Amino acid sequence: MDDQPSVLEALTWMIGPEWEVTVLMSPREAAALLERGSHVDFLLSDYDMPGMTGIDLCTAAMRLEHRPRLAIMTASITDELRAFAADADIPILEKPFDRAVLRELLG
Repeated sequence: MDDQPSVLEALTWMIGPEWEVTVLMSPREAAALLERGSHVDFLLSDYDMPGMTGIDLCTAAMRLEHRPRLAIMTASITDELRAFAADADIPILEKPFDRAVLRELLG
């Protein structure tokens, strides 16, 4: 989940063909997808997006019966993000990050 097409392209390549990837540019679209009960195993969200932050999206995902594993990526870590991630035990990926870091997170 990122609002930049070039980031989504890079993430799709980094994740690789062994994962089924759904890319979305709108956090509201992602929240709606989750609310409809779509099965998501892992949600990687950008932190700073128009209309809804990665914190908002992850908070919505944490309320689901089937909670996906979560991570937030950002170019600049704020105190708010650091506190949220620590409380919710969600990893932060600081941009730019490399393929090995992402794939290790995916397991």
